Amino acid sequence: MQISSLSESAAAPRLDRAGRIESLECLRGCAALVVIAWHLLIGLAPAKSGLFGGATTHAMIGRFWFAPFNGSAAVTFFFVLSGFVLPWSFFHSGNMATIAIGLLKRWPRLAGLCTVVTVLSWLLFSLGAYRFAAAGRLTGSPWLQQFAYSGLPPGTHPDFIASVLQGGFTTFFAGVSTLDSSMWTMRPELVGSIIVFGAAPVLHYLRNVWACLFVAAVTAILLWHADPHIPQFLAGALVSRLLAARPLRIPAWAAALLVLAAFYMFGFYGPRGDYAWLAFTALTDPPSFWMVWTPAAVMLILATLGCAPVKALLSGRLGVLLGRVSFPIYLIHVPIFCSAGAWVYVLVWHATSAKIAAFATILTVLLLSLSAALVLSRLDDWWVRQLNRIARATARRSAPNSTAAF
Repeated sequence: MQISSLSESAAAPRLDRAGRIESLECLRGCAALVVIAWHLLIGLAPAKSGLFGGATTHAMIGRFWFAPFNGSAAVTFFFVLSGFVLPWSFFHSGNMATIAIGLLKRWPRLAGLCTVVTVLSWLLFSLGAYRFAAAGRLTGSPWLQQFAYSGLPPGTHPDFIASVLQGGFTTFFAGVSTLDSSMWTMRPELVGSIIVFGAAPVLHYLRNVWACLFVAAVTAILLWHADPHIPQFLAGALVSRLLAARPLRIPAWAAALLVLAAFYMFGFYGPRGDYAWLAFTALTDPPSFWMVWTPAAVMLILATLGCAPVKALLSGRLGVLLGRVSFPIYLIHVPIFCSAGAWVYVLVWHATSAKIAAFATILTVLLLSLSAALVLSRLDDWWVRQLNRIARATARRSAPNSTAAF
């Protein structure tokens, strides 16, 4: 089966000012909110989550409606989405400069904001603003007591130079995320991006669907043990290649079915509860759960780009806003939760009750995270513009959108 070129008349998704697909950026923002919801759940109501020992009979894990709280599934969606959008421009233009620029930009593009956040986390430590241990003891959350499982030894006080090095270097090349545990994803994000940029030219010049599937599958199998997240990026890249060549158009009812199926699959966190019927499978440990979440991520992308009403719904002002703050709010929410959020919880808990304290903490974390993310998004936009300026100055030739914010 041959893959044809994209028709000039085909309806293209709307792009924001940075050249990103608005509807998909909205989904990225929604996934970031899911991660925040997950952290609030395991930090404030650990027994209710069902993740830890002593879970109640009403634990959320195992229920299909757990999807909006499944932060691990949201991270898989991040990886699949990155694999999709990174080579998108190249698949349309065939301009190798796009790949070269993407490779050159990827590390500094991620490291800029990461460094800002690790320095802010160091500042919070220096000011004695973190109260995660005290709040964690009250809620009974080992995750919160141990600084969101960051791996930072108790009593350790990081210095400024270490915070700069972590945000710009060691989190990417050594997997260190002791100042912000959310940054554990930066290393697989960088590695997966490099693999995608390397695979994109091969996929682009293969004109047969089955050949593309074969190359993507073999590459995923060969690199699986080196990094289990790589197949997620390659799944996104494969879908990007196929949709760039032959735009998908699906009716609203089919898109609705895809969304419902994806929602159910994103609620999976092992064969228990509503998913007990999957006990016969080997999907019993978290490292294997991506096998369910990756197809769900693909379904959500297909439903978004293949159905005009869904695409339009996610491309409004709110969608653009969510897309703008998705990266900064993902990075900043853990330091805010462990500092201001923990402060509020301790103070309100002693003055009123645990339920009121939890509500006040949720409100504090959401409002402060969004406010900080709006500021950081402007800084991130400025940083990306500088990288684009450098890329345009150094590239010998460029294709349309080749300097988009990857």
